[in-house]
Amino acid sequence: MQTSSLQPGAILNSPTQQYRIVEVLGAGSFGITYLASSKVKYGNVSFNVKFAIKEHFMDSCYRDKDGVRVHCTPTSRNSVEQSRNDFLNEAKRLQNLCNFSRNIVHVNEAFEANGTAYYVMEYLDGGSPGKMGEREALHYIQQIAAAVKILHEHKLLHLDIKPDNIVLKREDTGTIYPVLIDFGITKHFDEKGNPTSSPNAKGISLGYAPIEQNDVIREFAPTLDIYALGATLLYLLTGKNPPSSVKLIDSSQKELNSLIPANVSKSTRAAILKAMKPNKNERTQTVSSFLKDLHVLNDSKVRSDASGATSASVNDETYHHTKPINNKQKNGYTEPIKKKRSNSEADDESKWFCPSRIVMIVSFILSLVGLGFYNSSLLLNGVWCLLGLGASLALSHFIGKWTKAKSGIVFCIELFLFVFICSFLGSTIILWITLAVFMLSLALPLAFISDNKLIRWGTSVALLCVSAFFGYVWYSQNILHNICNESNDPNIIEQTKITTTDSEIYSDAGEMQRKNDHSYVDLGLPSGIKWATCNIGATAPEKYGNYYSWGETSTKDNYDILNSITYKKNIAELQSMNVINTYGNLSMKYDAASVNWGSNWRIPTVEDFKELKDNCTWDWTYQKGIIGFRVTGKNGCSIFLPAAGYRDENQLYHVGDGSYWSATASKDNEEAYAIYFYGEHYSIDSIYDRFCGRSIRPVID
Repeated sequence: MQTSSLQPGAILNSPTQQYRIVEVLGAGSFGITYLASSKVKYGNVSFNVKFAIKEHFMDSCYRDKDGVRVHCTPTSRNSVEQSRNDFLNEAKRLQNLCNFSRNIVHVNEAFEANGTAYYVMEYLDGGSPGKMGEREALHYIQQIAAAVKILHEHKLLHLDIKPDNIVLKREDTGTIYPVLIDFGITKHFDEKGNPTSSPNAKGISLGYAPIEQNDVIREFAPTLDIYALGATLLYLLTGKNPPSSVKLIDSSQKELNSLIPANVSKSTRAAILKAMKPNKNERTQTVSSFLKDLHVLNDSKVRSDASGATSASVNDETYHHTKPINNKQKNGYTEPIKKKRSNSEADDESKWFCPSRIVMIVSFILSLVGLGFYNSSLLLNGVWCLLGLGASLALSHFIGKWTKAKSGIVFCIELFLFVFICSFLGSTIILWITLAVFMLSLALPLAFISDNKLIRWGTSVALLCVSAFFGYVWYSQNILHNICNESNDPNIIEQTKITTTDSEIYSDAGEMQRKNDHSYVDLGLPSGIKWATCNIGATAPEKYGNYYSWGETSTKDNYDILNSITYKKNIAELQSMNVINTYGNLSMKYDAASVNWGSNWRIPTVEDFKELKDNCTWDWTYQKGIIGFRVTGKNGCSIFLPAAGYRDENQLYHVGDGSYWSATASKDNEEAYAIYFYGEHYSIDSIYDRFCGRSIRPVID
């Protein structure tokens, strides 16, 4: 008797990769999902990486004697081939869509083999969300709804949204976010709302599918997924599957209302009830409206993830099956008559330097000046940004005159300019400045050439706000700071400015002390340990300084696992190499602080970091335009730890977060202890990748 699924150990070859089947994760009417592993090469090193692979396998299919090749019965050949084509098309669409949002499962490749079709996805093992509080539930459902909104913008219906098809993913930074999976019955529709794939696909999840989904889906109806979003939110609040849509019809919505916890806000309760209306015409019609009902946002724009990417704005007309043309009735829909613009409006929009554009130019110059005040070292980057903006404005103007399809071509040109400018700025450019250059060189030209005055005036106001923000930060950090220093109020601790050869620091008590030409501060810690005022390689407290792999004493051009002396070395091996002592801390020969600053200095141990954490006040703040933590001891003295990010290979990542090596090794072969912070949060823990370059703040006993 032949089995319906591939057996563990079976080999699956794609055009680019070889996969080994580990086990079956799940199966449905149209496919089987497997856990598979594959060797991925990174330089000369190979890693086993887990993947989820979906195989097209219908009920009418069976396998050959080899247990691999797939056949179908003669009577079902046509339907199987059609379904397989739909399967591949949906996989390719999904492969494209996952680039728009991190909340859509990532597809690596789609291919045909063994008489059927497959597509390979990232393997997620974070589990599905369970019962949670209202705030957290809204946080998760917002992200999933944003992903569904992107599907709808591309005329796709998921048709199987439920908690089991949402998996939580944890990034290396500790960020957790939901990912929508299982697009097995997803349907694509054309601009007229007609399905482009076989309309006979069935499969519903009781409690999450509306009553009309029991029938064949013949038109594009976002309300199908919106019902499922409301039901999923109800599950997150209760931890129980909602009743089937048939029961809700029989009992109106009284039963549904009684299931919602009493402490849930009125807006959330109303949003769930409206999204799960039995009558699809009374139901919430768009994802934007659903989110608006939840009071998650104030307009139709939805953020797709926390990194800052946004999905395009969609109004309710996007979901009509036909596009209205010239105020003529088509498929029962009539386009409203557009109000003609007055001559003054037309003249304003036709003039290249109309008032709104002039204000845009002035506001941009002010924002650039504000950037210079904020941090003078960034002014050169602002100049490059200005040059890039000027070039992109000129190109946008000419392209706008030569072609009607302005937005697509302009986007490509602006993207090229962005890469070109960044090549001059260098790979160590601060991350948010790179993002600012991109936004200024891409968004501003499009706003400048726009015929919509509201967009132009809105951009001007945004730029003025940016310049005001930069000016305020500069004012508060310089003028107000100096005023406070000069105050005679005895309640204000006097700060004495001390200038040294290697740093400019502020001491809260007495004279700054030095050792081997490097300054340190006594924070009044129980152990008596003194902390350096600067990172190794830095000339001021707010400077990032050098980056070191754990256990190494010099900087590198490329922080790679292949050139790391401690990678994959366990505690015993590190001790045999004399890298660490019997206490598990770096020996002097492998201590970057001792080697670079002298034997009196050393890298702090994990216990030193714990003492600093427990006995000091940590304030997330700016110093001279650089974000980081000001750590203040009980005696009023303080040090500043800039959020310098880390180096991986030849790139600088996550500037705005911070991580500082300790001298203490971890039992894990790839980890060492460090203190790291992201946003206003900080923690001491074993941290991954000893080969990465991280900051070091020395101490002296």
